[in-house]
Amino acid sequence: TIRDLLRPGGHLVLNVANIRHEGQTTTLAWDIARTVGRVLPFVGETVICWDTLPHDLTGDYLLTFRRDG
Repeated sequence: TIRDLLRPGGHLVLNVANIRHEGQTTTLAWDIARTVGRVLPFVGETVICWDTLPHDLTGDYLLTFRRDG
C-alpha cells in the first residue's frame, strides 16, 4: 500500500480537484480523501487559489496525510 512507501512520520500530499462537467459535479478530492484516509490519517487540506479557476474545476486542493509511527 501507499502507507508502506512512507517512513513513520512521513507525509503524503496529493493535488486533487473537484470537477464540474456537463452540469454534474464530481467530488473527486473528497472521494480520494475518504479512500486514502482509510490507510493514512488525514491531516488537512490547503485550498489552491487561482486567479482564474481552470475550466471544469470547482475547487483545487492539496490533501495532506501522515503515516503514524
